[in-house]
Amino acid sequence: MVRRHIPYILLIDNSPLYAQLLDLTLEQKQLRAFLEWIKTSDEALGRLTKLTYPEDFPDLILLDWNLKNEKASDFIDFIRNNPLSKNVPVVMLSTHLSRHQIISSYEHGANSYVIKEKEPEEISDQVIQLVFYWTKVNLI
Repeated sequence: MVRRHIPYILLIDNSPLYAQLLDLTLEQKQLRAFLEWIKTSDEALGRLTKLTYPEDFPDLILLDWNLKNEKASDFIDFIRNNPLSKNVPVVMLSTHLSRHQIISSYEHGANSYVIKEKEPEEISDQVIQLVFYWTKVNLI
């Protein structure tokens, strides 16, 4: 994967509040990253299927497990089965600690499963850790 100066993070989550908090955290903590927020995995698939080069894909995908009427596992399958995106890290986000969700996430190729924090300050700290780890420490 070609590294950009500014990492491209794709957030797929139906919560505008969570997306705003992530964006605000990146800005306030001066974490240089471009955050694109898409509300549904179907919309994200539509966007990603148009890409033709691996370097056009996100450097990190944050995917909410609990999208309404959608299967996060289908989205991960697309990412893993596409030669252009198969190496993009996918972090599953959930508000639930579910053994079934955790196992399913890893079986479909997620790189990590993270329980979303509930308080704004804790969410901010979690975002900093995720972004730092997946864009600075764990290079692929």
